[in-house]
Amino acid sequence: MSDDVLRRVEKSVLWITLNRPEAGNAMTQDMRNQIADWVDEASASLEVRAVVITGTGEKGFCTGADLRGGRTQPPPKPAGAPDRVVGDVARMIRVGWQRLISSILDCEKPVLAGVNGTAAGGGMHLALACDLIIAAEEARFIEVFVRRGIAPDAGGAYLLTRLVGPQKAKELFFFGDDLSTPERPSPNGQSGWRRGPPRPSGSPSGSPTGHSTPTGPAPSGTRPTPRSSPTHPRTRARG
Repeated sequence: MSDDVLRRVEKSVLWITLNRPEAGNAMTQDMRNQIADWVDEASASLEVRAVVITGTGEKGFCTGADLRGGRTQPPPKPAGAPDRVVGDVARMIRVGWQRLISSILDCEKPVLAGVNGTAAGGGMHLALACDLIIAAEEARFIEVFVRRGIAPDAGGAYLLTRLVGPQKAKELFFFGDDLSTPERPSPNGQSGWRRGPPRPSGSPSGSPTGHSTPTGPAPSGTRPTPRSSPTHPRTRARG
């Protein structure tokens, strides 16, 4: 197993930590597939009661896909065969980021995102797929796709639109502005996002100490949205 993503179980909580701080915790294909496998396994594990996904360092939670990592080479093709097979793009999406996001949405245990820094592109959607988001003061959320000239992926059009409504989602997708933690999107004043306390002086980078859920009742306007609510990102559309 690569050290790019770490796994540990502590007090019945599965901690999954993206461990590439020098690259903003950008995710390679191997990291993405490994995380999806671990989240899938957590549903049936008697050892795990909750899952936390976070990142190492103070700058990046996850800045999306590692575009420098390249793609897996396709298998050899017969002579005269076309460069692409019908459905290649759909399959790439389905077994890639969509599989990761689906594993979180379908997990039978609560999944929390400990956002310790910038969550951009697929990294933002990774956080939105979780049941709760606990964000550090320095956290930033960015729909970075417009800056790259590409369409949003990783389930973002579905997740963000259901969370904040179509108009606000379009604004975020069209302009790609940074959102700080106090500006986090929330429908009707309610959200599954909570703001963690500032990291204590001397707390090690990536430590959950500075990102734990505050004690006492949640402040007004931060009550988690029930899963049955149509505004919750986990609520699935029914035919």
